[in-house]
Amino acid sequence: MSKNGIKIEKEWHEYVAGAGAAAVNILITFPAYKLMIRQQVDGITVFTGFQQLKREGLCKLYRGVGPPLLQKGASLSIMFGSYHSLRKKILEKYPHANTTTVTVVSAMLAGTLESVLTPLERIQTLLAISEHKNYVRVQNTVHAFLKINKHHNFREYYRGYTAILLRNGPSTALFFLFREPIKAFLPEVHSSLQDFVEDFVSGAVLGATISTLAYPLNVVKSNMQKRLGVEHKSIVCTFKEIYNMRGQSLRKMYLGVNLNFSRSLLSWGIINASYEYFMKVLNSLEC
Repeated sequence: MSKNGIKIEKEWHEYVAGAGAAAVNILITFPAYKLMIRQQVDGITVFTGFQQLKREGLCKLYRGVGPPLLQKGASLSIMFGSYHSLRKKILEKYPHANTTTVTVVSAMLAGTLESVLTPLERIQTLLAISEHKNYVRVQNTVHAFLKINKHHNFREYYRGYTAILLRNGPSTALFFLFREPIKAFLPEVHSSLQDFVEDFVSGAVLGATISTLAYPLNVVKSNMQKRLGVEHKSIVCTFKEIYNMRGQSLRKMYLGVNLNFSRSLLSWGIINASYEYFMKVLNSLEC
């Protein structure tokens, strides 16, 4: 659609493109995510985690994929969509505001909005670890939700919320603050394929870096969410508990970070490139 010869992008395009990018990413990277969760919760090596998944069998490899599909789809839809909507509204109200400040504020707010999806991330963690050891036994997504609803209060759905809130805002701000500058630093493109590759590279580098910086916080979050019905512990208490259990070794707090970096490199490359591709398709349809 155009107005006075200028193309107008529909705001809902950002939401749909974000959800589509999330779906493509999750279906490709879910096995690596499941292995990473095992490492975060148990402090095990990649090989040990791989052997666990191997024993459980191929049929259970995608067990628990429902929550991340829902969570990541909704999360990235909110992240991209609300960021662009908020940024547009702030600039309309304050046209002379510093663009960097507007970007950071819009991204922080978008990341905060994402945190309402904590229950899906909570269920995702329970499903990823319920096949081994003496953690919470849940059969599937519906069973996990019903089990919490029947035996616990609403607060259980939001276990680990503070860790997610602290992670989402700054991570989203860093992503949108450096996304365009990193791509601009890359060589000039002369084809749609080269443009796709540069979107992948810029997203991959940025996403993997941010994910690595936030990794200890994700370890704390996963350990907060692995239990059901027990005392709610703060981020600081949980960190101290994990730190002591791992022999007061900071290196062991990063167990799984190599896999996390590799997965994030692929994941955010896919997300960024897929998002831009979906945006081009949606805008070309003029719907």
